[in-house]
Amino acid sequence: MRERRRGNRTDLDAQLILKRLDNSRIHEVYVEVTNVSPTGIGFMCSEDLEMGSVYAGTLTIWTKEQIPVFVDIVRCREMDGRFNYGGLFVGMPDLYSRKISVYQTVEETKSKSYE
Repeated sequence: MRERRRGNRTDLDAQLILKRLDNSRIHEVYVEVTNVSPTGIGFMCSEDLEMGSVYAGTLTIWTKEQIPVFVDIVRCREMDGRFNYGGLFVGMPDLYSRKISVYQTVEETKSKSYE
């Protein structure tokens, strides 16, 4: 399968809460973040989210900082009664993208030093 990701994904212990933007009903969805890159995010969720929809959310990163994000759902796969999603960040400010890049660099350096 051809890799279509724009950036390397890194495992990240983070929390993400999403709300659909184009729906008048306010419904928060808590998801389990599986990986993140400066351009996108992978996560698991028990709810069926609509492909091509944009969700507003708050991503809590390793520093406990809360980052406001907009996620465009671009991939969905059902696995064991749950859904595995891939999303692209929409309008992510450079400051937050750089923080994710720095985290990736630190994690890569740590893993190389343990080899």
